Amino acid sequence: MSTLKRLELEREIDEPPVLVKLDDTSIPNFTKDIPESTKVNDLGSTTLINYKWPELTAPSEIDSLKITKIEIKKGEPLSGISKITIRDGKDSLVVRLRGVLYLLRKTSEDVAKSLLRLSFKLKLSVEEIVGYLKTIIGNTYVISKLEHGNWTFDEKISVEGLNNVSIDRLDRSHRERLTELLVDKMVELHSKKLVLGISNLRNVLLTNRDLIFTDLRNLRLSKKPELLVKEFILTLKYLFSSGIANRADIIHAASYYSTALEEDCRTWHRSKSGKKSPDHFAILTSMEKEILSN
Repeated sequence: MSTLKRLELEREIDEPPVLVKLDDTSIPNFTKDIPESTKVNDLGSTTLINYKWPELTAPSEIDSLKITKIEIKKGEPLSGISKITIRDGKDSLVVRLRGVLYLLRKTSEDVAKSLLRLSFKLKLSVEEIVGYLKTIIGNTYVISKLEHGNWTFDEKISVEGLNNVSIDRLDRSHRERLTELLVDKMVELHSKKLVLGISNLRNVLLTNRDLIFTDLRNLRLSKKPELLVKEFILTLKYLFSSGIANRADIIHAASYYSTALEEDCRTWHRSKSGKKSPDHFAILTSMEKEILSN
């Protein structure tokens, strides 16, 4: 081989290969924040919207709450909202959407659907359930709408527009009024044979005009009067031990409750004492003893 040919071959081998850029088949980031498709179904009193999202390649891509399904009452301004810039997975979330404050609580899909159906029938002092949603990672949240001027005793959900109120800041008149309102709403709830699992003030929201119950995930119908009275007693025990209610408040509350729900309280007393026909004084005395005991 001639010297010239050998040099040309060596130069050809030493030259770096030409790199050809392949097409990037990954989904651009901006398209991952837009549903691929939207399907809307009119269910009469509610609207069901299903969103299909591009397939995720890693959990790290879930940087917000992305909705795959949302069912809402007609008239709620939530149609068209497919993503909320909050972390998916928390137990309770408060968000402002289109000028309205909503409270989202994680639950099962069956419970969320039941609460939405029940909300059309409930005429009680409870938060307004307006829908539910399911997220791309499988969480379900029941959605309630909050009024302007709400106060909560639950520090975990205290945000702008939902102010936290501390028991320590309540004066004597406020504590007495709070006890009266709470007992009155419990009588209303229990008269419908509904229990909520109340034992403290985390289930309570105060508005400019009233008191309402929040977090309805444990709301259920009870055919056992003993469970109704037990919930009342546990709530009053909390009010007394925390200093919200004094002894006089407890006696007044127990008298009002046992008069309003006399038959339920009578059944409760019979199950405790075995007496078939206790009089009202015996019932009241037994309730007070239960509430004021350590």
